[in-house]
Amino acid sequence: MIRLLCIDDDPIIRSYLATRLQAEPDITVVGSVPDTQRAMIHLRLGDIDVVLLDYQLQGTDSTHLVQSMSPWTRWSLDADNRPGVLFCTGFADEGFRAKARMMGARGVVSKDRLATDLIPAIRAVAQGDAWFPPATPGLP
Repeated sequence: MIRLLCIDDDPIIRSYLATRLQAEPDITVVGSVPDTQRAMIHLRLGDIDVVLLDYQLQGTDSTHLVQSMSPWTRWSLDADNRPGVLFCTGFADEGFRAKARMMGARGVVSKDRLATDLIPAIRAVAQGDAWFPPATPGLP
């Protein structure tokens, strides 16, 4: 079972994602939160495999959350138990995908590709694989 934490500041998107993902037989949404502060509580308390993270959160920088999950932080020393970060963003161009890799994320899903890419991306990241598909011509 894939244990997933969803972080998005838009309540409609957050609700849609949580409802859609709970319908999958191998995914359990353990939390659905609007900001990185609440996300840190879930990350410290729970066993989470994948963090589905909106890159542009209102009033905060999601980069801070990704950096805090790095292997050299005090609370997350066990690399085997660190969740994989999968960015979900409307700005998934090649430049962002490169930045996400450098930050330590395991993948990026463009919000305009959620219908086709989200579930396979979550499964790939949960298995420890990367999900950085090449840009589709005409799309970001």
